[in-house]
Amino acid sequence: MKRHGLRLTALIVCVVGLLPALNAFARPRAKAPESEATARKDGQATIVAINAAEVVLDVGTYQGLELGAEVALYRLIRARHPVTGVLIEDRFLVGRVRVEEVAGALSIVRPPPAMLQLLHAGDPVQYEPLRVAAVAPTVPTKATPDAANPTVANCPACAACPPALAGKDADVETTAVTAAFRQTLGKTPQERLLIWRAFLSEWPAGRYVQAVRAELNIWSAETKGVTARAVVRAPVIEHRTPGPVRVGEEVWLAFASADWSAVTDIRVHVRRTGDGAYELFRPEPSGRLQRRLRLPDAFTADTAGLQYTVEVALVEGGNLRFGSAQAPLEIEVQPPLAAQGKYAPHSTTFRIGGEYVDFNRFRGDDREVAGEAELIYRLQDPGWLYAFGIGYGVMNGVGGAVAPVDQFTTAGVRQLHTTGPRAGLPVLRNDTMNVHSASFKYAWLSAELALHPVVHVLGRLVVGVSGSQSNDGLDAGVEAYLRLGSERGTNLRIGGSTMADMGRAGSLALTTTVVERLPMTVLIEATNRPVASDIGLRLIYEATWWTTDAFGLTGRLGYNLRTIEHVGMSAGGGLTLRW
Repeated sequence: MKRHGLRLTALIVCVVGLLPALNAFARPRAKAPESEATARKDGQATIVAINAAEVVLDVGTYQGLELGAEVALYRLIRARHPVTGVLIEDRFLVGRVRVEEVAGALSIVRPPPAMLQLLHAGDPVQYEPLRVAAVAPTVPTKATPDAANPTVANCPACAACPPALAGKDADVETTAVTAAFRQTLGKTPQERLLIWRAFLSEWPAGRYVQAVRAELNIWSAETKGVTARAVVRAPVIEHRTPGPVRVGEEVWLAFASADWSAVTDIRVHVRRTGDGAYELFRPEPSGRLQRRLRLPDAFTADTAGLQYTVEVALVEGGNLRFGSAQAPLEIEVQPPLAAQGKYAPHSTTFRIGGEYVDFNRFRGDDREVAGEAELIYRLQDPGWLYAFGIGYGVMNGVGGAVAPVDQFTTAGVRQLHTTGPRAGLPVLRNDTMNVHSASFKYAWLSAELALHPVVHVLGRLVVGVSGSQSNDGLDAGVEAYLRLGSERGTNLRIGGSTMADMGRAGSLALTTTVVERLPMTVLIEATNRPVASDIGLRLIYEATWWTTDAFGLTGRLGYNLRTIEHVGMSAGGGLTLRW
């Protein structure tokens, strides 16, 4: 019995002594094995699952990832080289997010919806392990390319172009399609669409059109279901090559767009025809809708002519092009009109137009009809005399004084209209009283003086035949204006005129050329026309559409008032020829 007691005591002591070892063996491990902890220090991971708004990554604290660390999410896609037909794996950066939950071997991120819809299980992830040198979020490379399955990752030297391409004839089109393919690498499907569309616009009948269209179909399918925020839209940019210019004439290149937010840069490459190298220029903003570039005078110093190409760089990658190295846009430079080569472009201008003006609700008792034709010639070597002209016009109107209140005779009887379209009716407040007509047929001589390159004085001496109740015979008039700014650019004009018995007018006009081929004018005029009676105010908008460099159509709309109720509208138009 004593022997059995000793054996039991020894057994208990042994068990107690083994408890720490058993406890250590049963405790969960604090870190992964050395091989596992170091296996992912290259900063690469993979999306293993997407559950609703959560994206699960196969990386955690074992690989040195911390809670709140930033990871870069990529989309894995496959592209086929248009020349060799080899399928190449590529990827593009979708975005960066922070880790919101992390465990030993897994972690969870919650990207925004626009980013989430671009991701798939199996897509790669880039992260920066804890206490490990930062890994740049670029495409990883391998030391030895795998020619059987080329990828961006294992073919850095040839930029994802398989070795088979090196044996092909490196003609211009093959070089161009290869350059476009390289440009697509690392880009989103929307960006790839823009790049391949730009290539097709430059090579619409090339040998690789079929292969490129196949790629376009793939990327078009990839973009289906992507919200408008994620779709890259190429801006619509209007550009027209200038017509023939003369030696010494200014050359402007203009680009118009309703939205410039998607454009990062515009590069214009210009050379004289026959020169080898192009010079680089960048247009400057000219208002909200336009970019303009004035080429140096050296390009029009002789009749060699100009060639140029335009590259428009987009925010989301890719380019829009006007012209190409193989087919540049061209501008013809013609000999000067005068021996000295100094002249105003389009030195001769002919204008004709007319306008109907109503001040009283189209009742026919306060209105005016006017028309003019004018020929202007600008001197080829202008000094202080910039231009002169001649013209002919006609004005015909009906009007009178505005009744401030209902009119009564001294006997208290309502006063009746004796003339005009309302003859026999009572004279009410804001009616036109004592309606009579006036007309003026006239001709003029005009001159424009240049006090400064942007300060000009314009004057007209008018002589004609007047027909009114106070004068029926020869009469005269005069007009004078001061213009600040370029004649064919943005300018401000102020001045006035007196036209026989028709009356007088003073005006302030602002003209803008934000849209180069659609100069617009806003004009405010105070006048007592058409019969030199009560003063009225006119608010006028005018625009001229230059369908070509030599032909323009003008439209004019106005609102006219003498009182708050004595009001009407006006409309007019005309055409301009210049050569």
